[in-house]
Amino acid sequence: MDKKYILPFLFLVVALVQLWVPASMIWKSESVLNDGKVFRFKTAPIDPVDPFRGKYVTLAFDVDEQISTADVVWYKDEYVYVKVLADSEGFAEIESISKKQPDDSSDYFKTTVRYAGKDENGANVRLHFPFDKYYMEESKAFEAEVAVRELAQDRSQVAYAIVSIQDGEARLKEVMVNEVPLKDWVEQMMEERE
Repeated sequence: MDKKYILPFLFLVVALVQLWVPASMIWKSESVLNDGKVFRFKTAPIDPVDPFRGKYVTLAFDVDEQISTADVVWYKDEYVYVKVLADSEGFAEIESISKKQPDDSSDYFKTTVRYAGKDENGANVRLHFPFDKYYMEESKAFEAEVAVRELAQDRSQVAYAIVSIQDGEARLKEVMVNEVPLKDWVEQMMEERE
């Protein structure tokens, strides 16, 4: 190849790679959202503001309180595979956690251990959920924070996250409060306060 064509050729290859990487990430994420199996995770919301990412509501999940395993040593920040199934009410439960990727066709997602300890039941594990941030429109973020605080104290409200899971990936689709999307619920609260 002639030397004068090498630099433009390399530039073209680098440009294509730079376009391909984010495009493939977006495609994978959309694939999980559109084709993944949907689970409902009961939530216990919290309300921080991250100045570097914008406004969002951080979600805590009831299933994180129920994880304990016997005869397994877990380490903080260790990668694990979480198998999930739906309970009789249609909410997600953690079937098991493992250090190895499931080889059956079960529904699972990959994450890391946030906390590992021991109690009378054996090992006690808390997880980082890869779908624990729900981003809000800036104009509604403050109202969402207020609503979330009230929601966390009111047990009559049913809040859950709708999550798509496919091939070890999990993506948050929506957060619901009493069968109403959180965004709409916040709008209703704003209208009632006016």
